[in-house]
This record gives sequence, structure tokens and C-alpha cells, in this order.
Amino acid sequence: MHPFRTSRSVHARSVGHASTTLCAIAAGVILAVVALWPLAPVAAALIPPPTLDRVAPAQLTQALLISALIAALIASLATALGWPLAWALASHSRRVPGALWKPLIFLPLFLPQTLAYTGWGVLRSPDTFVGDRIVTAAQAGARWLPVLIDRVLAVGGLALWSAPLGGAIMAIWVATTPPQVLDVARLESPPGPRRHARLVAMHWRAMLVAWLVVMAIMLGSAVPIHLAQLPTHATVVWRLLAESTPRSRDAVWLAATPAVALALVAAFAATVVAIRNRPNAPIGRGRLEGGVGAALWTAAIWSLALVVPLTLLVATVSDWSAVGRFWRFGSEAVVNSVLVASCVACACVALTVVLGACLHGMSALVRTIALIATLLLVVSAMVPGVMIGAATAEAWLGASAVRDSLALVVLAHVARFGALAAIGALALRLATPKPLRDLDRIEDASGLGDWFRTVGAARWGMLVAVGLTSAALSVQEIEASVMIQPPGGGNLARYTLDALHFARLDDLTAALLAQLAVCGACWVVASVAIVGFTRRAGVRITSSPQP
Repeated sequence: MHPFRTSRSVHARSVGHASTTLCAIAAGVILAVVALWPLAPVAAALIPPPTLDRVAPAQLTQALLISALIAALIASLATALGWPLAWALASHSRRVPGALWKPLIFLPLFLPQTLAYTGWGVLRSPDTFVGDRIVTAAQAGARWLPVLIDRVLAVGGLALWSAPLGGAIMAIWVATTPPQVLDVARLESPPGPRRHARLVAMHWRAMLVAWLVVMAIMLGSAVPIHLAQLPTHATVVWRLLAESTPRSRDAVWLAATPAVALALVAAFAATVVAIRNRPNAPIGRGRLEGGVGAALWTAAIWSLALVVPLTLLVATVSDWSAVGRFWRFGSEAVVNSVLVASCVACACVALTVVLGACLHGMSALVRTIALIATLLLVVSAMVPGVMIGAATAEAWLGASAVRDSLALVVLAHVARFGALAAIGALALRLATPKPLRDLDRIEDASGLGDWFRTVGAARWGMLVAVGLTSAALSVQEIEASVMIQPPGGGNLARYTLDALHFARLDDLTAALLAQLAVCGACWVVASVAIVGFTRRAGVRITSSPQP
């Protein structure tokens, strides 16, 4: 018998059922406020379909094709870069515990998407050797070269940012590779491309899932793509939203639907492939040590994504008084961003709790409600941030108390990142041992209190990780914020975007350092929490060696 278990009275069971029902109602209310209320009018505006009067259908189709190609390119690069990261996550070393270095792999995800693009972009400055050669080539007739380099930096920066995500997805399958299979591959294939090709053929489905997930995310309005002025579908929608008023956006919503539909198709395909090819061996059963190859590749990718760009940015600061100036004029932006991020973290943790309790419940109806809420939160995450921001602002246009406060930003950010709560709730459900779930079913222990005793208390690290990850993403969220808050220093992400547009490198570096401080603190605490979660859940990703 589980140490928390006692005989349950009829009253205790009825209280448990009532608390689960209340959790389902709470999940429905949160979902209605942050997602259904803003997006329902958008869906209603499409019936009947309005007339596209501000953009030609041919231009929209071309932008959609460009978006798909660029998203596919970024996903391909991220999957390729994430392949060694997956082996690093799935390997272990007796000399250095994985808890000390594996969280470093995920650090780029906690930092602004614009960091790699902006840092490497410093090399384009005319006073550098590379920048001088670019200017000389452009003056000689190659005017396309600066534009091409700018777009390459945008694509490469996003690939570096999303590589840890692809690596984490592939590590789920890589970690279950039987050691005997690797021994055979080592004997039959010499080190080099042939061995890697054999391992890729073994895990191509995992690579496909990672590719589809990254592609679905990149179909949204990524800021580096916007800054590089790539004519993508998201950039066109961003421009149309900026040029329209809340009362004249029906055609804009129609123009935005193809990219959203494509992202949903990619996410659905990734889910189907993952379910049909889920790992058939438990994670963490390997006994072989990993070599240094994956660790070196990890260090190289981490340096390209973080160390080198940050070093280049800091080296270009000509006036360090800009940091003090930033804190004089931008301290309000930092305070507002931290306040919004804290509220978003609390909301996502609450969502994780109520959805986790619903998935833990005995009622099929309650579990169905939780699964529907999870699906809708994923759909909301696939909608470009500019659409979420514009729809949220339009939905609360008549409520001045919400419209003129930071609550509007919180609502938009929860709609953007609420999917993290849904994923966290599902992870908690899957991490609960089956014997414990069976015991809950036998004793009809399905209430919120039962969930806290059996799941929440033992795996609180997941709740902390969900909250801090959503907080870090909120601090760096630009797309939704730019459609809600007016120009100015009221938001750290908006302040950063203004500095990017006007090429104020000193102010930009100061703002990025502030973002790095906040997001880095979130990463440190989240890493400690998630390491504790995996140890308590018995999911030690310590499997096969690197290829």
C-alpha cells in the first residue's frame, strides 16, 4: 500500500470528484478567457469569407510558399544541429554528471531569438574586416550581397536557437537504442559518414518528428525573419495588421489562415508520427558511456548560439554609460516585463495543476475536457504572435480596465505559452508509475488533493520548470507585445525591437543584457527543478554513447 493511502470514505470520494469537476471548470474558464474569447470573433469574421482587398491572392500564395521553404530550411538545419545534441543528451559519463552540463544545452532556448542574429550581425559593420569587404563588393555591383548575408544570419540564428528543441525530441528515441545495436553498427561500419548514415536510418522517424515540430513553430512570426525583411507570409500579415484598425481586420484574418492551417498540419503530422512510432524500450536503461564527440559538437553549437554572439555584442559597446542610461530610462520596461512574466508563470502553473488533476480523474468526461483544452492550447500556440496580440487587443477593446493595463499583455502571453502547461500536465501523467495509477483507480482517488499527494508533491520540479520556462519566453516575446502596447519603454521586448530597428547597438546590448539576466535566472532555477523531476520520476536519460 502506498504510504499516503488510507481507506477512503464515501465523503472523501465525493469531495474528490467535486474537486476534479471544479478543476475542469477552472480549465475551461482560463481557456475561454485567454484563447476562445479573442479567437472566436476571428473565426466568426471568416463566415462568410471577406474580400481580400489589401493584398493580391497571388502575392499571398507566393509569401506562403516562401514561408514554407524558409521554415523547412530552418527545421532542416535545426534537426542537423540537434542530432549531436540528441546523442549528448542520451549519453552519460562517469567523470562528469549530466546534471552539471546537460542543462547548458537548453540555455539558448531561454534567451532571445534575436541574440545570434544580432551578435553575428555585428560583423557586417563597415568598420570590421568582414563588413568592409561586404561594402566593397556591394559598391562594385554585388548589391544583393548585404541582403543575402542578412537573410542567412536570420535563418542561421533561428536554426541555432531551435536546435536544442530538435535535439531534445530526438533524444527520446536515441536514448532507447539498445547497446547491442550500436555494437553491431560499430563493427560493420567504420567511423565516419557510413556509420552516421546507418544511425540516421535507424532514427529517421525521430528526426521527422523534430523537423515537423520546428517547422510548425517557425511558420509563425519569427522576429529575425521580420528584421531581415524576408517576404514571408507572417511578415505580410504583420504589415497588414499594423496598417489596419481593429474594425477593419476581417480580410487580414482571412489572409492569415493559410499559415496557421499549415502549422497545424505540421503539428498534427508530428503527433501522428510520434504516437505510431513511440519508443518501445524504457528510457535510461543503457550502460555504455558516451564519448567526447557529442560533447565537442555540443560545445561548438552552444558557442555559436551564445558565446560568440554575446562576445561580439559586448566588444562593440563604445559607450558603457549606455548601460546606466538604459536603467534610467528603461527600468520601467524591466519591471513591467518581470511583473508580466511572473503573472504568466503563475497562470501556466495553475493550468498545469488543473489539467493534471483532470487527466488524473476517473471521469471520462473530465479527461475529455482536459484533452480538448490541451488541443486548443496547442492550436493557440501555433497561431502567429502578432495575430494573438491583435485578437486579444480587439477582444478587450471595450473593457478599459483590461485594455489599459498589463493584464492585456498577460492574457496574450498565456495564450501564446499555455501549451507548455498542457505539455507539462501530460508529462506528469506519463511519469506517474502505472502501479500507482492503478491503485488510484481501485481506490477511486481522483481528486485534486489526491493528485497533489501522489503526483504534485513528488514531482514539483515540473511545475517549477513550466512556470519559469513560460516566464523566460514571456520576457522575450515581441510579436504579441508589439500589437498590444504602444511604442515606448513599457516593455523590455518592445524596447529591444525599437533598438534593433534604429540600430542603436549600445542601447540594444544593454537591453539584451537585461533580458539575459532575467532569462538566465529562470534557466538556472528551471534546470535545477527539472533535474530533480527526472530523478524523482526515474527518467535518467543515460543511454547509448555518441555515434
